[in-house]
Amino acid sequence: MSQAAEAEDRLKHWGRDPVAFVYDVFGPGYEQLHGEKFELDIWQEEFLSALVTWPHRRYALAACKGPGKSAAESWAGLWFSSTRYDAQVIATSITGDNLKTGLWKEIATWYALSPMLQQACELTAEKLVVRGSEKTWWCYARSFPKDADTTQQAATLAGFHSKHLMFLGDEAGDYPDGVIAAAEGIFANDGEAYLILAGNTTRTSGPLYRAVKNQSGLWWVKRITGDPDAPDRCSRISRSWAEAMIAEHGREHPWVKINVLGEFPNIQANKLLGPDDVERARRRNPQRREYVQEPIVIGIDTARQGDDMTALCKRQGCMTWQLRTWRLADSMALADQIAGVLAQEKPDAVFIDTGGPSGIAVLDRLRQLGFRCQGIDFATDPVGDDSTAPAFGNRRAEMYYKAAQWVRRYGSLPQDIELGVELCEPEYFVDAKGKQTKFWIEPKAEIKKRLSRSPDRADAFALTFAAPVAPKGLEISQHGQRFARTEFDPFKALRGERQ
Repeated sequence: MSQAAEAEDRLKHWGRDPVAFVYDVFGPGYEQLHGEKFELDIWQEEFLSALVTWPHRRYALAACKGPGKSAAESWAGLWFSSTRYDAQVIATSITGDNLKTGLWKEIATWYALSPMLQQACELTAEKLVVRGSEKTWWCYARSFPKDADTTQQAATLAGFHSKHLMFLGDEAGDYPDGVIAAAEGIFANDGEAYLILAGNTTRTSGPLYRAVKNQSGLWWVKRITGDPDAPDRCSRISRSWAEAMIAEHGREHPWVKINVLGEFPNIQANKLLGPDDVERARRRNPQRREYVQEPIVIGIDTARQGDDMTALCKRQGCMTWQLRTWRLADSMALADQIAGVLAQEKPDAVFIDTGGPSGIAVLDRLRQLGFRCQGIDFATDPVGDDSTAPAFGNRRAEMYYKAAQWVRRYGSLPQDIELGVELCEPEYFVDAKGKQTKFWIEPKAEIKKRLSRSPDRADAFALTFAAPVAPKGLEISQHGQRFARTEFDPFKALRGERQ
């Protein structure tokens, strides 16, 4: 067999076996440089094998600190570039500096250990190209500003056209959603496409977190742990260090969960709500008697820009129903639609976001039609009706705080994935000026950058906590005592008697 035929057979074999590719192409150079045997971790072999067995070709690596995830991503990219004709790979990270010192550094390191790759390809600070096919066969390093808008995020993938495409996302725990939404476009064509995300479990929101949750069933997920008691623990993580961290802080400490165990924390330190809080609220199934005498409160967040939507939330005591949404640019037509809902629901209070002109127009129209509604500007002073709550910086912080307490303690949320995502996204901070310390929620614009959409559902829900509301015909003093009623008697219910 000629050398050309042997090389062709070898490439075909590597194309079907990424593990063999890594051992054959990088093993000899590694052993010569380090003087020790080159071995992959079990999880790395599992990931590389899944590249040719997982049908949906979406991969999420949720890692503890230091398990070699960037190396595994670089092997995937170099394998794909070497075994697919005119392959195109984009390597990204949360910032340009992270990309240079992380994933791209790994690509350069393994490239330097392979005479075959050095002969076939040329590596620069931002790209790896196959000699003779520089315009069509490449791996590019691309980053995006953390404050990029959706258009800038999508531009990360500009010029990405081939029958063989791969997107590598390193440090993906902090990615804006817009980047991954754009990356999903690689599956639109009939070619071979791979989407690989890897990162630490720092955030209980964002694309990596949702990929690991795998509600769509499309993602191959690997949790990489340094847990000293786990049979599949990463051997690169010092067992004694892991044991010391667990002994000092405990397994439930967020730092231990993220850095040692490779688990998402129950809630981020600067978040009002975590996914576990939302999931518990979704599972609650209150009986009608628990909320029927409570006031019906409706919150309405109106669209401010063309890509936003108007959301309406109905809450009654501990119960919240599925939200209604509209995409109507005409404020009068929108108000008429909302009027139909209000006529049906007969709420005790309606709170409308009037921070923009559309909200003011809708409020005026509803009042003209005879509905009692109150405009709420999120930037105004808080109501301050709860002496046990912190001092709030504005009405928005107060509403979100009250909404979060309701979700945590006893509230029931609808099965609305987007609402849950939006409720877990806002970060809070405490601003101390002199002797006065105030509680704030981050600006809505920052949340919108990460979500690549406006948190309209969460705002509508928060508006139902804009002010205290007493039910029609019920004294406030009675309303305050309602939850002190006698426990539910199941025997009365069986006899058909009222409680």
